[in-house]
Amino acid sequence: MNIITNKSIWLSTLIKVVATLLFCNLIINHSNDKPYYNYDSIPYVASAKYIETKDYESSHNYSYNLLKEKAPQFYEGLCCSGAYRNSMSSDYEAFASHMPAYQIKSFYVQLIRITSDSLGVDEYRAINLISLGSVLGIVLVFAGFFFQVNIFGFLSVFGVLVLSQVLHLAKLMTPDALSSFVFLCSVVLILRNLKIAGFFLLVLALLIRPSN
Repeated sequence: MNIITNKSIWLSTLIKVVATLLFCNLIINHSNDKPYYNYDSIPYVASAKYIETKDYESSHNYSYNLLKEKAPQFYEGLCCSGAYRNSMSSDYEAFASHMPAYQIKSFYVQLIRITSDSLGVDEYRAINLISLGSVLGIVLVFAGFFFQVNIFGFLSVFGVLVLSQVLHLAKLMTPDALSSFVFLCSVVLILRNLKIAGFFLLVLALLIRPSN
């Protein structure tokens, strides 16, 4: 009887681990397949570049030139569709006047800079990797938190995550994924009576996305 029970436990554990790895692989493939370039990624890239250059004009030119190189199919829409975007792409001073709204997310901007420099990738790729890593973190936190439930309950977690749009979140070039991951970790820590660490992460989440 004990042997059968042990085999059942091992089989359940194996299924849970394999399911988690397969879901993570799905997220990685989805994130790397045509990353979602959005307008906000441009000033985030410029803000990260500004840490290095301390020059608004060169940071502005760099972010738009890199976008044109990385995603020429989206360039016209992101730089020139509408009066606002057209003025941002053509006038670096107007662009610079809006950068503080992005630079205030200091932890996120610093992380873009560190990721880019450490891995030797450009800033757009760094943003993509941060979103991807954050969503993988979310998946692992959920998997760990619900690992002890029965196999059907555990597998249903992945359905909930899909319905929560985590696949799309992994492609976004915004701080949303990182902010969600840090907030989730803070909630888990507080629930486990690690309140100081939990509240510390809540404060950190504000440096990632003050509008949380």
